[in-house]
Amino acid sequence: MGRGAAVGTSLPPGGSARGAGATTTSRYETLAPPTMTARYERVQVWGIDCPERLTWRGGTWEPGGEYVRTIALKNVSTKTLKLKYRMPKTKYFELEFPEVITLSPGMSASVDVTFRPIKTEQYEDFVEFKVRGIHPEPHDTFRVAIAALLPVTSVALAPAVDLGYGAVRERIAKDFAFVNDGDEPFEYEWKIPSPCAFALSPLTGRLKPGETGMARAEFTPEDASVSVLRAALVLNGGVAASETKISAVGKFPYVRLSERVVDFGDVVVGKTTELCVWLVNQSVVGASYAIERVADDALHDHVFRVGSKNGRLWDGAEGRIDASGKEMIKLVYTPSVPGMFSTETFKFITPGGNVAVLLLKGTAIGPKVSLSLHKINFNSAEIGKTPTRTVQIENDSDVSCHWQINSETLGVFSLDADRGVIPPKSAATVTVTFTPIECANYHKRVVVTLRDAPPLAFDAVGTSYDSKRRPAPMYLSHVEAYRARCALGLISPGQPPIAGDREPYEEEVAAQEAAAAPPSDTFGSLFEPDAHCGVSLDVTDLDFGACSTTRLVEAKTVVLRNDTPQKLVVFWGGQEHFATGDTSAKTQDAMAESAARWPYAVTPDAADVRPGETQEFKVTFRPSMDNRYYTRQLECFAYVKTMRSFRQVTADNFVPPWTTTLRANGHTFRDARAMFDAFMPKCHFSCRGGRLFSPPTVRGERAYLTVALINDGDTAVGFEFPTKRPDATEGENASAAAAASPLRCFPSKGHVMPHSHALVTFRFDARDTRQHVESIACSLNGSEKNVLVLNARAQGFVPSLVVGDEDSFVFKPTCVGAITTRDVNVVNKSRIDILYEWAIPEKLAGVLAVSPASGTVKGGETLTSTWNFSPREVKRLAARVPLVVRVPQTPRQAREGVLPDQERVYVSVGGEGLSGALTMQPRTLTFGTCLVDKKEERTIELYNQSAGMIRYRLECVFAEGSSEFDADVSFDAPIGQINARAVVPVVVSFVGRQRVTDCEFRVVCHTVADPKSNATTTSSLTAASRSSTLPFAAAETTPPETEADLPWTAARATADFPTLRVTDAACEGVAKPLLWKRLSINALNAQLATPPTPAEHKMAKDGGVDGTIVSSRALAPLSAVATGMGVHVEGAPATVTHLEVTNVGTLPADWRVLFRNELEVEAENWVELSEPDTEVDAHQMWLVDNGVVKVYPRRGHLEPGQKTAVTITYAHDHVGAHWLTALLTIADGRSVRLELGGRTVALDAKCLDLGPANAPIATHVLSPVRIGEMRPPTQSIELRNPCADAIRYVVDVAPAEALNRDAWGFPVLRCLNPSGVVPAFGVASVDWIFQPAEEKVYETSVEIKIHGGENSVLTIRGAGVSPLGGDGDGDGAANDGAALGDIDRSRWIGYRPTPTLPPATPFQLSTHACAFGEIPSLAIVRRVVALTSCSDFDYDFKWNLCALAGNETIGALAIEPAEGVLNRGESVMIKVIFTAGTDPRVFDGAVRCELTPTTPSREELEYEARLAEEAKTRPVAVAEQGAPAPSMPTKLEKQGKSEVWVSYASKERMSVLHASTENSAITFPELTARHRREHEKTLPKPPPPPADHVVALGVEGIVQTEVAFREEHGAEAFDRHFIPTYRPDPRVETLPADLTAEDAALMIAELLRETARDPEIQREFDDLEEEEIPFYLSLVGGGAPARALRARESIASPPKTPDLASSSRASSRPASAASAASPTKRDSRPATASRPPSRASVASSIKSLQKKLSSRAASMTATPHGSKAASMAASVAGSIADALERGAAAEASPRAPTPTPTPTPFDAEAAKAEANPEFRTLAEWALEETLYNVVRELHADAEDARRGYEDDDEAY
Repeated sequence: MGRGAAVGTSLPPGGSARGAGATTTSRYETLAPPTMTARYERVQVWGIDCPERLTWRGGTWEPGGEYVRTIALKNVSTKTLKLKYRMPKTKYFELEFPEVITLSPGMSASVDVTFRPIKTEQYEDFVEFKVRGIHPEPHDTFRVAIAALLPVTSVALAPAVDLGYGAVRERIAKDFAFVNDGDEPFEYEWKIPSPCAFALSPLTGRLKPGETGMARAEFTPEDASVSVLRAALVLNGGVAASETKISAVGKFPYVRLSERVVDFGDVVVGKTTELCVWLVNQSVVGASYAIERVADDALHDHVFRVGSKNGRLWDGAEGRIDASGKEMIKLVYTPSVPGMFSTETFKFITPGGNVAVLLLKGTAIGPKVSLSLHKINFNSAEIGKTPTRTVQIENDSDVSCHWQINSETLGVFSLDADRGVIPPKSAATVTVTFTPIECANYHKRVVVTLRDAPPLAFDAVGTSYDSKRRPAPMYLSHVEAYRARCALGLISPGQPPIAGDREPYEEEVAAQEAAAAPPSDTFGSLFEPDAHCGVSLDVTDLDFGACSTTRLVEAKTVVLRNDTPQKLVVFWGGQEHFATGDTSAKTQDAMAESAARWPYAVTPDAADVRPGETQEFKVTFRPSMDNRYYTRQLECFAYVKTMRSFRQVTADNFVPPWTTTLRANGHTFRDARAMFDAFMPKCHFSCRGGRLFSPPTVRGERAYLTVALINDGDTAVGFEFPTKRPDATEGENASAAAAASPLRCFPSKGHVMPHSHALVTFRFDARDTRQHVESIACSLNGSEKNVLVLNARAQGFVPSLVVGDEDSFVFKPTCVGAITTRDVNVVNKSRIDILYEWAIPEKLAGVLAVSPASGTVKGGETLTSTWNFSPREVKRLAARVPLVVRVPQTPRQAREGVLPDQERVYVSVGGEGLSGALTMQPRTLTFGTCLVDKKEERTIELYNQSAGMIRYRLECVFAEGSSEFDADVSFDAPIGQINARAVVPVVVSFVGRQRVTDCEFRVVCHTVADPKSNATTTSSLTAASRSSTLPFAAAETTPPETEADLPWTAARATADFPTLRVTDAACEGVAKPLLWKRLSINALNAQLATPPTPAEHKMAKDGGVDGTIVSSRALAPLSAVATGMGVHVEGAPATVTHLEVTNVGTLPADWRVLFRNELEVEAENWVELSEPDTEVDAHQMWLVDNGVVKVYPRRGHLEPGQKTAVTITYAHDHVGAHWLTALLTIADGRSVRLELGGRTVALDAKCLDLGPANAPIATHVLSPVRIGEMRPPTQSIELRNPCADAIRYVVDVAPAEALNRDAWGFPVLRCLNPSGVVPAFGVASVDWIFQPAEEKVYETSVEIKIHGGENSVLTIRGAGVSPLGGDGDGDGAANDGAALGDIDRSRWIGYRPTPTLPPATPFQLSTHACAFGEIPSLAIVRRVVALTSCSDFDYDFKWNLCALAGNETIGALAIEPAEGVLNRGESVMIKVIFTAGTDPRVFDGAVRCELTPTTPSREELEYEARLAEEAKTRPVAVAEQGAPAPSMPTKLEKQGKSEVWVSYASKERMSVLHASTENSAITFPELTARHRREHEKTLPKPPPPPADHVVALGVEGIVQTEVAFREEHGAEAFDRHFIPTYRPDPRVETLPADLTAEDAALMIAELLRETARDPEIQREFDDLEEEEIPFYLSLVGGGAPARALRARESIASPPKTPDLASSSRASSRPASAASAASPTKRDSRPATASRPPSRASVASSIKSLQKKLSSRAASMTATPHGSKAASMAASVAGSIADALERGAAAEASPRAPTPTPTPTPFDAEAAKAEANPEFRTLAEWALEETLYNVVRELHADAEDARRGYEDDDEAY
């Protein structure tokens, strides 16, 4: 134990002086991963939990003291532990005497450690513990360290502090902690390098032991980079130090606005509109932003405000958005000046340099106010009467409007109210009363001023008269016509109309009336006198100032001048006239009341004024009340004196009167100034903030603005604009200032009544373009203290437009023929609206284009114009394009006919034309098969290989055979531009409009140049409108040398619907042709092959009628197909029909079958279904609920070419006709209504099954017959009996006879067997002869009467065709597909005779129909059909020819073998032979193969054999119950052996108990039977016995006469058929029993010849030439196939003593029987048989036989038949002998070359037969058997010749 250093000199970053053992707490950011501590290991190994270390920290002890600490021990295991400790090695640490400590599980114990230091130094030791009971070892030990440390100065500091991401130029800060984990306090100081981007605070401080200090790190990144600072924490001036790494990452912020331009539109002044945009922060750091206006113009009204949604931030304020956050910005627009278009730009600036610009636009409009009428005509009124009229002032805006009428309320046209406020969407009514005081005509224009809106005006006209004087009536039209003459300069005011040169035109009068209506003229009438007035006053305002009611006020003089050439009468209104000298009290009271109401008086009140002279009038102010304001408008009326009487007035000299006004002001306040100074008026102007902004004004024009002075007080307030008074007398400077100021107001003086307002109109005269800023003072009550100041700002403007950058811009280099488009900003630097128009020089008209070419730019607005540059040649462009600008025409200019001045601004435009190239990829585009009316998209790429931009246009060109009616081809960008070296993807969309097999087209790309065309981003282009709908239709396309020079891409597509087809059908016992007709599959496939109808499209789109597609109304318009399910008796097995549905299209198909009124979705259990509405619905619901008709599966998905089987099951459990409507619907395809119909009859019923779905009614189509056919074919119609009893029928041929009578008695249709019997469950045939007389379709319905049963109706249809094959004179219906015969299978869609479905029964035929085709009469045709068994049992089969069993006349059908055994899993080859008759015939029927299980079956035989074997080995029961009875000795006993022992030795012994059980079973048989029955219940049920099955095979064909067959098919086809030359006499029914030798010889000879002449046998000789020819086959020439040779090799030589009779019998057996018996006979021959003789020996024998036959023929002259037979036999023998000799010669000279066989006429037929496996099999079969029999007979004859037999007759 030595002295250690108290404090280390260097520490790692983030470390502590406590060393590695110091534990970092969770308060720090960087945590060390958990480690496996000694304490944890001790718990896991020994089950003891105790501290790892016992420490006295520095400062807690001192020498000489005694300090005790405790070690706590706890047993955390499940066993009892014993511990004992060892004393520490040093004496400074003491413990109690060590004793064994026993700790049970969960118990604890403590050990005290006493520390007694003697020096100030560091002490270290340990206590060792021994543990027992946890391990099998004697003991384990562990140690607990104990130490006493010296005081340490230490700090616990996180090794790293990460400030995270921070926005550039924005401060980020983070607080972190550090702990004094030492034993002494210390002072600390942070040391960081200088300069440094980081800042720490506080930099210094002091911490006590255990105290935590906090520091704040701040950082302001200057760029997007990572910054790291290593900060050192120095303790006590450098005694100890610790470092930490402070890091931060700077990121550039990016904020954007959801909308960059916001247009508020038109907003009424006084209304505030708010909109919102989003300020989005798309960066990973938070961003601060500040809102700043771009420009702060002194003349700008600042009507826009921008701030946050919560209103905390407004213009100039700052905000902050979190990372990836967004904030809603509120935009407020409060317009102040009507007619002003305002635009302002705001910037959202972030400290990192990102700026989002927001442009706000808005137009201020005044309230929309109108008058109900503009003309008031009071007509003629007598003096003393006061007619009234009403005028409504209507406010159609959303804000209230202040209005005031500028007229005296007590004047001639008095008003009941002259001012007010109209609420929004309301109106104010003003009553105008006509109170004339003089007999005269009156006219006055009354002006209605509106706040923030142009004034309105209406004209009042009236005529007054009395009994003494009556002026001519005057109307407003007189006034308007007269003023129009004055305005046109035809006359001057006062002149009669006749003085003019001409009458004004109507349009001139209307134009002058319209010119007087604009607000500018109405505004002007407030400031300027009427130009067409005949009189004028020298002053317009009179101010009497303060007056007294007790003193006489000095009168003021007004001078009136007559400016007309006629004498005028002038009189003043507003004052009442009283009789002179009348001093009555009543008169005096009336005069006092009049004076109070009208304090102003004018003397004289009337006067005559000569032309050009003046007249003075005295105006006297006589107030009657104190402390009041008196403001009046004195009305002065003047008219030509000659207008006093109507007798002097005509239309030619009528002059309307004039009216002028004089404003008079005065008040009766005493000591007004002192009182007004003490009184504070409550008035204010309506303009916001006391700022008066004049609307932007064109230099030289005037602008008007009306504001309201509102008095909110309870007393009247007088107002005056001292500087605006026209009679201001305060000094010359004031007058000069008023004259120099461009701002004027009206009225300049007046008063405002309490809680009322006064409208003041300001006018600005824009004399120059300087900014005019003026403070307009409004003195209230004449006090200098009560002054309202308006800060007026106004300026005149001239047009100023700036285009691009200082009126210049440049295009990018562009390829010749292409177009480059760029946007150029046109900025209006002024605040007025400017009209502009581009004047592109004519030589640049095809190179440059701009859109829009002209327009209006509002004040301060930036307009974007689109320029197109289309170079025509490779050169540079440098041009100056003039821009013509002007201001809109003002009303004054329009009235005066003056156009505004135009200015030209020249804009410099630069560009360069280059040559370019364009390619397209890929070269071919395949859309595949698309659904009709569904868009399919592919992408092509256009690559610009040049260095300039190219403008392109895509065009679709359809190939030959395709057109725009087949499909629509469109492009997402049919027109566009491609930058240099760039690729533009274009999506080509193909939409097939109908079913198109192969639609081919090209996508051709043109380079276009059309400066006037506009690029569109999305357009549709079809071939039908390639040149008409393109925006570049008029464009000049750069013509290539040839069409092939254009880049193009070939495309191919197919449009189709999902298409299904029934390709196979199967039903047990029903032939496929019959089933095909019964199910109407041909009609169903025809419907499925057609496109969907419009009704189906509508149903698929709308979901059908009544919300379902299977309702009665929804199914009604759909095409229906009658599907028959057959007819059967009650209780019969269910009819199961299998349909194979194939997806024959190229699109996947989703199909489903829905029953009528079926729910398309599965209903919940709580849904209560409604009852059926009709009996039909009830019947069909009953069929479905009772399972009478089932269809499975009901839905499916088929890929192209995929097949599925659909099963229709019809149960015959209920008697009756059953109909079920089903809907077969294909998604995006056809929907066909299936009428599933079937019938179940009673067991004793009698009916026929004739038709597809309705059994009693059917249609049969006969085969077409040529007109003039002498021997028409016999055509059969099958009658099927589904009942259990035979049916006797009679055909009612009366309709057929009627048909014949209609054909002029020609036998068109005849029935050969109109009556007959149809066996039970059988078929009968009714033969008809159809012989048409005309080229048309014949149709008749015949009734088939059933004896004791239900009659049926059969519709027979047949077509007569022209023998020439052309169109005859008939109705042409013979060419209709419906008139073709039922036997014509070529018209059956999807029909194939070979089966593709799995068999409906365990048996299957290789073909469903045996089609013989067209065959000549008397021909023999053979077909081979394979019958395959898939059953697990053996079956006996037997063929039933049904109605096809015929005779030699009509033809006969034979099947070999007709019956036999079909073993399980095997196949039997069935040969179907049809022997055509002599008469033509069309046969179409079916034969049935009835299969019954073989009895006994193979399993039964094996079971019996097994029982027999078990019986042999069954033990014999021997019971020994006593001595056996004596018996005779057996054979064994005689030999000395024991019989019993032998039995015991050979058999098993049976116990006595078993024997007794058997005996009891015999004794009690009923007990045995009961036990057997109980046992049988536990056994599984035996499988059901195999059922009987029926397989049907269709047989069809047409027999033609030899002549007809040769004419139609040719001689070659006829020669391919085998027609035997020998036919038995049909008249001979039976052959004689005693057949003579001659007849036998004749028969054999003919048999050999006919066999050799059979084309099928002759065709086989071509195949026999390829291999070595056996000797017996060379007798007839030709070769043999290999399999025939291998079969013949196993045939041994015939026996030496042949039985020729048996040979003959063998040769006469059927081929099938012979083939079946031949293997057995071959195998039974002795193996020692000799080889066949040589060819030479056989030839010599046959030669001798020939001689004998020849001599025999000569001697048999008496018997012609025998002689003929012998001669033929001799000829055959000679031929055979010659062949054998040739063969012998060939064997003798083997090296001789083999002669080339001579081609036979049957080579072509042999090739065809080789391709037909049925013909090949049949030919090989017949050939082998025939040759085998021939060889056997030849061997027999040769053997007889060799032995010398002479009896030739017996040999034959």
